[in-house]
Amino acid sequence: MQKITKCPYCGSDHGMFVKFKANGTDTYSFNGKMENSEVTDYFSYNKTMRCVECSKRIMSYEEYERDYLVED
Repeated sequence: MQKITKCPYCGSDHGMFVKFKANGTDTYSFNGKMENSEVTDYFSYNKTMRCVECSKRIMSYEEYERDYLVED
C-alpha cells in the first residue's frame, strides 16, 4: 500500500484533522477563578480524517490508526 502524502483533492501537504469530543467538569469559585478541571470520559473521535485545507474526506479514522498513527 502506498501512503498518502498529500490531499488527493487539493494537493495540500499540510496534513489532516479529525474532530473529537471529551466530557469533563471545570469547577470555578464565585470570584471567577478556576479551581479544578477534570476529564470524566475518554475522547471520542469522529469517523473521518479530513484535509486541513479543503476539509474533504481523506480516509476513515480506523484507516489512519491502522496505517499512519505513530506512537511515541
